[in-house]
Amino acid sequence: MAKSRFKDRFKKLMDQNPLLYRTVMFYRIHGRFPNLIKPKLFNDKMTWRILFDRRDFVVWACDKLQMKDQAKSRCPEILIPETLAVFTNISEIADFDLTGDWVLKEIAGSGQVFFGNGNLGSEEYAELEKITESWELKTKNRREREWGYGQARRGYFVERRITLDDLPDYKFHTFDGVVQFVSVHYGRRLDHRHAVFTPEGNLLPIKVGRETPDAEAPLPLNFQKMRQFAEKLGSGIDYVRIDFYSHDDEIYFGEFTPYFASGLWKIDPPKYEEIWGEFWKLPKFKDVRGKSN
Repeated sequence: MAKSRFKDRFKKLMDQNPLLYRTVMFYRIHGRFPNLIKPKLFNDKMTWRILFDRRDFVVWACDKLQMKDQAKSRCPEILIPETLAVFTNISEIADFDLTGDWVLKEIAGSGQVFFGNGNLGSEEYAELEKITESWELKTKNRREREWGYGQARRGYFVERRITLDDLPDYKFHTFDGVVQFVSVHYGRRLDHRHAVFTPEGNLLPIKVGRETPDAEAPLPLNFQKMRQFAEKLGSGIDYVRIDFYSHDDEIYFGEFTPYFASGLWKIDPPKYEEIWGEFWKLPKFKDVRGKSN
């Protein structure tokens, strides 16, 4: 009983103290404390951003609707999946006439998606209610522990699905508008694999949180065009990850991500965490306390 009370009190303390929570989680994953005074490694800098960076860009990069607007203004030629409906409560989905294949997402969510076709029947709606309830706890924790998500608007939106295929995610990591590495996720629904490539498309011997797939995993012919789009979208931002999908030789915008893996994925071999940290020139502390970007 005493042990249980201690755990409850410690959890409450962690929930109320972002610095404590972030430090404990960082130590559990990395076996060391983050350097927040003069961070040099990539994950230390990511933790610094989570705790201290309060620029406007972090907010719009956590809001899936605002980031679509930003993508269109920064790179007009990129294709952006059509937004079909926006609502604050999941029950409102019944008021929209949905046709074809679509995807439901949280505006300030990360990784929460529901695939549908046409209007929902009663059984499908009941399933959706359960799914979105399970999303809420994850999103609540993110709002409390990652400032940008806490500032982004709440609610849901439906967008047109690009294809029924399980498309790879091409995630371009840009530093001051320059792509320095690309992480690619394959088979999210069946056999999730993760690989890291150079900007030129060469496979790197790196494990970042997940196993690396076989070297022959092909990249699309428009890979370098995606790179050009990523550098347009990331221009003027010290670090941001930009995601794309490729279908029928067309490039579709996915999302901006300012908090890559919350700084809690190991990078192996460790030398790459140092290399990636060198790419990232953090702004001064005084310049991240509410300054627009």
